Amino acid sequence: RAGENKSVAFAAPGPAVLQYSFRAAAHDICFRVTYVGELDARESAAAGGSGLGRGRLLDVRAGSREGSLALPNGGRYVAALDNSHSLLRSKDV
Repeated sequence: RAGENKSVAFAAPGPAVLQYSFRAAAHDICFRVTYVGELDARESAAAGGSGLGRGRLLDVRAGSREGSLALPNGGRYVAALDNSHSLLRSKDV
């Protein structure tokens, strides 16, 4: 919908690779992946949490895109399709 943001939170137990693919039927949409924090202390120690890759890891604005993104350490992440820049146009993704 126009002006909305749809997010999915997920966790990686250790370094991983995120595969992504999206296509908007018309116009462009923003896709972001952000590192939001470590897992609890026990999970972090088991995964060898290094603290690398904090904050926004990917920020693209396109009509379509596919690729992969290295998640450098275990922790919690959020992937978001963001249409907040478009107050009048809804997108079919």
